[in-house]
Amino acid sequence: MITQKLGILKNEERSLCIVDLDKEDGSFHKEYEDFDGHNGFNQEDLKDILTSVGFKDIQSNTFFYDEKIIEGQKVSYSLFLMKASKNES
Repeated sequence: MITQKLGILKNEERSLCIVDLDKEDGSFHKEYEDFDGHNGFNQEDLKDILTSVGFKDIQSNTFFYDEKIIEGQKVSYSLFLMKASKNES
């Protein structure tokens, strides 16, 4: 789980930058039958996770919007950038 992986940074000064897909309905990876990843992230939920493991100064924004054709249909998607920092405790 992501909190366990981020937890290893617990008492260290760190900066984190995440670029990923905004939460979507699964259409973005629909063409990959064996896809077992995620369908993007809800930015507020991800902020809560980062806060729970000690990150502060969390900022995020959606910076890219586009469409791609999947199985003959236009699928809209967006990407976000999230930055956070953690001071030494």
